Amino acid sequence: MKKILSLVLVLVLMLSAMLMIACGGVDEKDFEKDPTAALEIAMNNATGDFIVINKNIGKVILGALEKGSVAIKFDGKENIPVSFIETIFMDSKNDKYVSDTKVTFDGKDYTGKIFVDKAGIALNSQSLLGSDKTLLVNMSTLATKFTSSKIAELFEIPDEAKPEIDKMLAQVKDLYEASFEDSDKDLTEEIRKLQDKYLKATISSETVGEVDCVVVTYTMDKTALVSFYKDVLKLYLDELSKEDKDALKELIAGEATDKDLDAIISEELEESLKDVVINSKVKSYVSKKENKLIKTTYDVTSKVPVISFDSNNQVMPISETEETVDVSIKGEVTYSADKIVLDFDIEAMEEKVSIDLTFDKSVEGKVNKYSFDLDVGYGAASVELIKGYVTHDTASGDIVLSADVYLGDEELGTEKVELKGNLKVENKKVTAKLTSVKIGDNTIELELSVVFEQLDSIPSVPTDAKDIVDLTEEEITTIMGEFMQSDIGALLFAMDM
Repeated sequence: MKKILSLVLVLVLMLSAMLMIACGGVDEKDFEKDPTAALEIAMNNATGDFIVINKNIGKVILGALEKGSVAIKFDGKENIPVSFIETIFMDSKNDKYVSDTKVTFDGKDYTGKIFVDKAGIALNSQSLLGSDKTLLVNMSTLATKFTSSKIAELFEIPDEAKPEIDKMLAQVKDLYEASFEDSDKDLTEEIRKLQDKYLKATISSETVGEVDCVVVTYTMDKTALVSFYKDVLKLYLDELSKEDKDALKELIAGEATDKDLDAIISEELEESLKDVVINSKVKSYVSKKENKLIKTTYDVTSKVPVISFDSNNQVMPISETEETVDVSIKGEVTYSADKIVLDFDIEAMEEKVSIDLTFDKSVEGKVNKYSFDLDVGYGAASVELIKGYVTHDTASGDIVLSADVYLGDEELGTEKVELKGNLKVENKKVTAKLTSVKIGDNTIELELSVVFEQLDSIPSVPTDAKDIVDLTEEEITTIMGEFMQSDIGALLFAMDM
């Protein structure tokens, strides 16, 4: 575990130095008050100009996730002899969820519903149970009545083992009920406060071309980033139970220990990164007139240990390596109404990699076209990895993605890939479909769709659901017989023969 932590820590910190402060207005005083929030608004204003999409889509999706459904449908048509529809119904406020599944294989339908709420889990499946019965696992009755139930007799549980099983089921009940409890502590605002504490912003003014800008500059080093992550981790660790903390301590330390978990993680961070140097400067330029982000520049330099291997060919912890290498990441992202450009240079071990990604937008009638081009350079060589476009007809909803993809070898050249689909946004429903995939000269017709829909109500557990601990011996025998004759039961028994 220590080795894995050591390997990822440096990369996480370097990326954080670039990205954590790039998210998020037009007056310097507004940025001084809350620079992160002001930058978020400016970023949204900039990308909102570039990406033209129905503004209702986010509202519908969030509403569906609160009370509604998400349906995923796949139909392989003639190419793949399988189709399925999986619909998840959600009433998040009341902690009620339903999974409604239909799988069609070789012309046969297999269906079932699973109901989940705070009380327990219920199953209704003609394909599995061989009848329209609904079986219920109520966590409270499971914890108090299972060992004395007729279904428990099938397991021939010794009397001396029943108290331990009762204790275990009581713990299962507590864990299940706890999974529905929301934390009383909202960590989002706490993390925002930590950002303000450790990531101090400098606000200034500058003219870029003919545009007067507010400039937000963040400079940071390893000390600030490590301190930030220590405090963020502490916020989450404070939410853990004592049992979870003890388990995590043993996982990190490799053995049981009396040390405080915060201290263990703090020591691990300090030891793993003691020879690491990270310095970062990120500058965001916001148009004063339009309150839009027009450019962000990145300048990250670091000195990191080289990954080494011990005599057993195992990766050594970073804290035990001696050789270091200088790493530099420099680049900028520019935004306009019809173009977004990412241009980065990465240098390490006297090698240079350049990444240039360009997005262009054009509009013709009701059709928006987004072209993209990704070039990657290594030393003096350069290759166009992917080039293509996406078109979106805002009237019909039709979407086409076409791209030439580099196959990794000059002799192989590129392969054309084309995807076709549709995006439809209604008042309370969003439907996204993929209808065909073409690679080279081969076309696969299919239907893969995702539908978000807001609903007034969701399916509920049938009133005649039967708690498994209340089943009689006769009912258990009937259920087992119906299972053996059910579609899924017959399929399973046929596989065993």
